[in-house]
Order: sequence, then structure tokens, then C-alpha cells
Amino acid sequence: MFYEVQLQWIQALHQALRSSWMDVFFKCWNYVDTSYFVIAVIVLVWYLWNKRTGAYLFYAFIVSCILNQILKEVFHQPRPCQIDPLVGVLCFSSPGFPSGGAQTATILSGFVFFESKRIFYRWLAVIFALFVYFSRVYLGVHYPTDILGGIVVGGVILFACKTLFPVMERMWKVAAIGFPFVILLLFYLGLPVDSSLFFSTLGVGVGLLMHKKSRGKTARVRVLQTCSVLGGLVVLFVAGAFFPAFACLWNFAKGYWLSFLGARLVRESFNKKC
Repeated sequence: MFYEVQLQWIQALHQALRSSWMDVFFKCWNYVDTSYFVIAVIVLVWYLWNKRTGAYLFYAFIVSCILNQILKEVFHQPRPCQIDPLVGVLCFSSPGFPSGGAQTATILSGFVFFESKRIFYRWLAVIFALFVYFSRVYLGVHYPTDILGGIVVGGVILFACKTLFPVMERMWKVAAIGFPFVILLLFYLGLPVDSSLFFSTLGVGVGLLMHKKSRGKTARVRVLQTCSVLGGLVVLFVAGAFFPAFACLWNFAKGYWLSFLGARLVRESFNKKC
């Protein structure tokens, strides 16, 4: 009954607002709920802002992904579009609760809100999150309670990571290599965890263990490193699509390229020129 009422809200929302250009506009917001968007954000923060902060976001999003997969299987709540296809501007076959997009938006906007002292950036973060929340309901892929659940889960992850990350930093070598094996353990325990996360986090862990500094000192070098890392990741994603038999290798390479090799090659080329 409770979900029937929410479905009626979504139907009323469509009657009031739905149009072809609104559909296109909010479909674009769906890309926030993709691994490509999250990886791009991590790379930009890692190399243009701060490596420590980039690593913090990486592990926060990995935890968010794992927890979202587990909770979806536990609750197994259908999406609005699965009940009424007419409200499905988009639709997916997976369960709906909690909203992964809401988790991502909460973590990212919460991070900006707490890390930035400028009111303008804080307001941008809040507006960004609100657009993501509303878009998931408009597209018919989530109920409002799915969004609320995503906000709560994302907030808990944000708080937990901000509390635990400084502890992990004090034993970062153990944490960097140990974290992937925690994921592997969850997988073998039968929990709905994507095994590819083991290889990508292992690649990042190995990259973090490399002693040589890879991040450039000047803005020009950092921009080139960002482009190098993003370009290399695109190549690895394409390679993974054409040669899926080597998925384990590609996932490890993505993590290693992101955390070390892609930026290191740019830095080395500048050192040779000097």
C-alpha cells in the first residue's frame, strides 16, 4: 500500500511535468549513476586536487558499491518502472532499494560540503545532489523511499570513511593490500559482490605501494597526467569490451594505471626533457 501511494505520486509528477525535453534532460543525469562518472571524478580529484583525497573518494565509492549490491539483494524491492512501465523513462532489471545514484550524490556532495569552505561550492554541491535525487524519481527508476535510503546509506559511508580513513593511513601498506582480500572474502562467502572489484582495488593498492612519487608538481604536468590517466582508462575499458576473457587483467590494469602508472609515465617524460 505504501509503495502504491508513492507510485501514484510519480504518476502525478509525470502528468504535471513530463515532456520530451524533460525526458532527455533527466536521462543525462542518469550518467551520474555510472562507474564512468565516478572514475572520472576520482581521477580529477586525485591529480588536480590532492592524491590523499582522491584515494579517500576511491575507497568510499568502492564501499558504497559493495554495500548497495548487498542491500539490493537483501530487500529486493522492485522499481516503479517494473510495476508500471508507463512511468519508466528508463528502466533496469535490478532491485531498487536503496538508490545507488542517491548514495553517489550524497557522498560526493557531502565531501564537497565538508571539505570546501566556500559557500558557493557548498550550494553547488547541494543543488547537484537535489537534481540527482529528483532525476531518479522522474525517470521512474526509484521511489522516494529508495532515495531516502540512498541518502542514509551514503551519509553513513561518508561518516565512516572520514572516521576510519585516518586510521587506515597509519597502516596504509597493510590497508592498501588487505582491502582487496576483504572484498574477495565477501565474494567467497556468497555475498552479492562483484569480483571485478577485487582486481581493480588490488591494482590501486599496488600503485599506492610504489615508493616513487608520481604526481606532478606543476599545474601543467598535473593536467597532462589527468589526461593521460583518463585516456588510458578509456583504452582499457575498450580493450575489456573487445577481449572479455582477460577481464581480470584489464581490471587490475585500470587500478594500477589510475593510481600510479598513467601519471608516472608523464612525470618521467618531463624529467627526461629536463
